[in-house]
Amino acid sequence: MDTKLFVRRQKGGMFNVIDKSLTTGNIFWVDSGSGTGSDAVSYGQNPDAPFLTLNYACNQCTANNGDIIYCMPGHAETIATATALDLDIAGVKVIGLGEGSDRPIFTVGTLATATITVSAASVAWKNCIVLGALDGLNSAITVTGADVDLDLEYRDTSSTVESDIGITCTGDRFNLNLRYIGF
Repeated sequence: MDTKLFVRRQKGGMFNVIDKSLTTGNIFWVDSGSGTGSDAVSYGQNPDAPFLTLNYACNQCTANNGDIIYCMPGHAETIATATALDLDIAGVKVIGLGEGSDRPIFTVGTLATATITVSAASVAWKNCIVLGALDGLNSAITVTGADVDLDLEYRDTSSTVESDIGITCTGDRFNLNLRYIGF
């Protein structure tokens, strides 16, 4: 049985290799720009028919099952409320594919209370960009789950559009590797 899955990058023609043997859980795919995706149950299980949003993909996961969600290069979402993106299933790993500005981008703004919430324990989220798009945004990311591991890049939109707080955490044993590009 072939455990590797080759995923064509949207830009540059390069290929990413995903090794399906790295988990015993489910693998889900998210890509807002595929033109073939949908937030529906019959989607998300291969990169040619992905889910459109990370929140929907997370809700399809099983807690503590080793499930992995891959966000494709060029994926983009706007988080406009406090409930639009909640990583609320324990043990889920989210991995952004791509390099530089081709990585998945999650833009948080519209309302000052908009935030990405990580409320489950043992969530890992890696290689994505979070963009604060509202001056005075209360907190772009709010972490309340324990044992959360974030490896992200955070950007302010401009010198006049900055979040008040990039990340708020009240969860125990929080691990953060953050690259901050701000003003």
